Amino acid sequence: MKQRLQNRLQEIERERLEVQEMLRVINDVPRVLGKSSTVQAPVDQPKKSVGRTVQNRNVTELVRQYIDGYEREKVIDVSGLVKRLQEQGVKGKYRSLYSAVHVILKKETKPTTDRDQARLAYEKGVGFFKPRQSVGDAM
Repeated sequence: MKQRLQNRLQEIERERLEVQEMLRVINDVPRVLGKSSTVQAPVDQPKKSVGRTVQNRNVTELVRQYIDGYEREKVIDVSGLVKRLQEQGVKGKYRSLYSAVHVILKKETKPTTDRDQARLAYEKGVGFFKPRQSVGDAM
């Protein structure tokens, strides 16, 4: 019994050493390949979407135009805006367009560097709306 346990212990030790060697080799591979003169085949990686699809790349512009023509202090109906965009030929599922419009509206609540005031305001429970005209906008 004692001999079997010692043999098992030696076997486990050999496996441990093998695993350590494999880890050492894996850690050295990038360093070795970096110095090798062989050319690696290009790896096809899935391309990340840079933005909206070509047919919908003007969604942001359409939303901004809608905001510009909207009344002050009136809550923007996001569902109505999405339906209007679909009528104008913007393609996509309703839920995706709703999400995209919501993101655009949220970005419009933050002031930009060239303007002092954001285009929109947001209140929880109310929604997005154009704030009152400030003194700087009236000039």
